[in-house]
Amino acid sequence: MDLKTFVSDSLVGIVEGVRDARERTAGREVAIAPPSLPDGHGSAVQAASNKVFFDVAVSLSEKTDRKGAFEIVVLSLNAGFGRGKETAADTVSRIRFDVDITFSLPPADE
Repeated sequence: MDLKTFVSDSLVGIVEGVRDARERTAGREVAIAPPSLPDGHGSAVQAASNKVFFDVAVSLSEKTDRKGAFEIVVLSLNAGFGRGKETAADTVSRIRFDVDITFSLPPADE
């Protein structure tokens, strides 16, 4: 899987999971990723962003549709096992980064 797809699918999955958890716990005494917090003076302040941390192992893979083009491929936990055409020149790199997500209130009609 390429890095772009991995990051996009992960973030969309997290957002959809939070939405689902909010719906499933509606009416209970819990706040999942609250959009605002009381400030102690009767007002609300916006909740801080939530950080999603990524720490992935990647490798360069030559794209077959364009000569000389490469893409960054996310390696799975079993990467390297059972791959038939491995060479000593394969290089694995580690990329660490984070993405901020701030959740808003769900629409009133939900």
